Amino acid sequence: MGWFSGFGKLKSSLSAMSLARVLAVMGAGTLGQRVTLLLGLGVICFALFQALPWFTMALGGAILCWFAVRDFDRMNPQ
Repeated sequence: MGWFSGFGKLKSSLSAMSLARVLAVMGAGTLGQRVTLLLGLGVICFALFQALPWFTMALGGAILCWFAVRDFDRMNPQ
C-alpha cells in the first residue's frame, strides 16, 4: 500500500508543476530559482534521452505481449 500512496504524492507534485508555474518562476523568480529550474529541466531531458532506448524496448515488449494475449483470446473463445 505504501507504493500507491507514494505514487499518489508524486502525481500530485508533478501536476503542481504546470507550464504556467514554470513560466512564472522563469519570469519572476530569483536567479537561484531560475538556475535551479533550468538545471532540473536539463537533468530531466538528459535522463529521458538516455532512457529512450529502454523505454522503446519496454514498449515493444508490451506490444508483443498484447498481441499474444489478443491472439490467444481469438483462438480460444470463452
